[in-house]
Parts: sequence; structure tokens; C-alpha cells
Amino acid sequence: MNKKLLSGLIGVVVIGSLLLLGITSCKKKEPETIKIGAILPLTGPLAFFGKPEKDVLLMAQEEINSKSGVKGKRVELIIEDSKSSAKDGVSALQKVLLQKPVAVITSLTIISNATQPILKNQQIPQIALSVHPTIAKQSEFTIRPYYGFEDEMKVIVDYLKKKNYKKIGILWANVPECEIAINEVLVPALSEIGGDVVASENYSIGELNIKSQLTKIAAKKPEAILAMDFGNLMGIILKEAKNLGIREKIIGGIGLFYAPPIEPNLLEGIPFAGPSFIIKNYETFKEFEKKFVEKTGEKPSYDVLYTYDAFNLLVEGISRSDTNPKNIISSIISLKEFKGITGLMKIYSDGNVSVEISMGYYQNGKMKPLKY
Repeated sequence: MNKKLLSGLIGVVVIGSLLLLGITSCKKKEPETIKIGAILPLTGPLAFFGKPEKDVLLMAQEEINSKSGVKGKRVELIIEDSKSSAKDGVSALQKVLLQKPVAVITSLTIISNATQPILKNQQIPQIALSVHPTIAKQSEFTIRPYYGFEDEMKVIVDYLKKKNYKKIGILWANVPECEIAINEVLVPALSEIGGDVVASENYSIGELNIKSQLTKIAAKKPEAILAMDFGNLMGIILKEAKNLGIREKIIGGIGLFYAPPIEPNLLEGIPFAGPSFIIKNYETFKEFEKKFVEKTGEKPSYDVLYTYDAFNLLVEGISRSDTNPKNIISSIISLKEFKGITGLMKIYSDGNVSVEISMGYYQNGKMKPLKY
């Protein structure tokens, strides 16, 4: 055989072998993963939600992967910043979608609403961390395993009924989720017990002066006043209410759980609706709190626990199906119940997931279950 031809053949064989080895080594370096997107408010005015959500998602990811992942595959979180705005949330989602996630977790109602049409169009499961009462009903690809304003309202109405309060005033943050909860849940429920909303005043997120709104409500002489706030104004609301002589009429909600420190004398005796796992101090909550503090140095909020449970519910849905989006959704719904840190989660066919909510009150600066 011609020496040049032989040398050429040997060269081809060597190059081919090297290429084959390269391909094989590349495959070994790229293990299969299950990618889950997360659009969180890491910056902007609502970043106090996003940072702990990121911390707990990374903690949950680590726990899952330490147990061989899901079906032998590692879970990989793709986290992007919504910057607390709908526009930036959509931009963040577009980045996440380039990496082909099997599902996307979205935090905040404004972000979940903005990203929902895109995820619905692409038929990708959305896990919405939102208090919006009807967001899950807007898309068959949305699951909402989160605190619900509709459940909060039902508990408060039951309290009003037991106290025989009929004339109700409402002070509420001007956002869609509050408006829907009032019009579609509270008003009909009050009507059933012979009650009525005698005053309804709202304010913009970020507004600091709500004296005029409370003055108008006080003029209608309601027997109780619901304060639907997201936390930042609760201290101001209670202080103004005290000045107007109506502090004892205030009934709080989930906003009290995120409120900055409030003077104990303003909180004393204030009834409110909130997650039972915090009000009743569930053992699972205490254990999780200890673990989260050790991991991050911070105490977990109610939002952190809901985020943790939402992630694990999604992982459970994936583990019981293939990664086909439709199958993930139907797999989650078919569970009907899921035991989380927040308690027994009831899963409904419309994509809503509820966890027990109850009434509490403040005594000496501490939350206690309210018996009535």
C-alpha cells in the first residue's frame, strides 16, 4: 500500500477517534436536568418578597437534588429578576423560556398576570404565587398554591356573622386582587348574612396619607372596618384610626404579617385573618423556621413557606408524570391533597390550592388564636 495513502487513513482514524471521544466526553459533562424557571422581584419596591423567595427555592432545590433529584435527574432553577414590574417580568420570562423550562414559578400578582398569556400560549405550567382570587381560573396552565384573598374573606365574614356586625367599612389598596375579593367574595357573602358595605375607600400603593379615606369611613359609623393592606401602611392605618377613635373597629388581614414593626399598643386586641400555621404555631412551621434561620440567618415569612410548598408541589407533580406540560398540570390536580409545611393543601380542579386560614388577635405584641 502507498505510504502516503496509509498515513492518510491512519490520520482519518485518529481524528475520528478523537472526535468520538470528544462527543462522549461532552455528553458526560452535560447531565440531564429538569429546568424550572422562577420570575422573582429581586430588585425594585417589592424586593423584600423576592430575596427570601430565592433563598428558599435554592434551599428546596438543594434538598431535592441531595435525594437523587426527580426521576434520577437534577432539578435546575433558572432565576430571573422581574424588578417588581410587569414589563420587566415579561422580559425576564423571555430569557427563561430560551432555556426550555418544564414549568415557571411567578411571584406577585402583577407579574403572574403579565406572564400568564405567554405561558398559556406556549402551554407551559405556571405556578403563581398570587393572592388573586381568580387568576388560576384564567388559564388551564396555571396552578395557584398560595394564600387566597377569597379564603381570607370567608373567614372574616364568619367572624362578622358571629359578632353580629352588619355595617362594614373597607379601606383597601387599589389593586385588582383586592377589588375582586371585595366585589366577588365579600359583598355577596355579607348579603347572605344581612350585612352591607356602608363605606369603601381605596388608596394607591406607595401612598402614605390615608387620613381622608379613614375620616370618610368613620363618618358612616360602621361596626367594623376591614383594612386590606399589603403591610407597608398597617402601622399608619392603625395610628390614624386611633386618632379618629376607630382603632378598635379595625380588622386586619395578611398585610399584618409583612408590616414593619408596629407599636404594641396599636396592635393590642386587633383581630385579623391569616395562615393557621403561623397563628396556631404548627410544629411543622417551628421546625421549618429553625432550618431556614440556620440556612439564611433570617426568619421566614408566610410567603417563604408558601413558596417552599409551591416548589415541592410542582416537583411532586413532575415526579408523577412525564415532563409534558399538560400532564404536569393534570398530575398536580389529580393529587387533590398535598401535605406541606403550611398544612394540608387542598387542590381543586380549577387550579386553586387552599390552606387553612383562621382568625387571630394581638396580645402583648404577640399573635394568638382568636376564639369567638
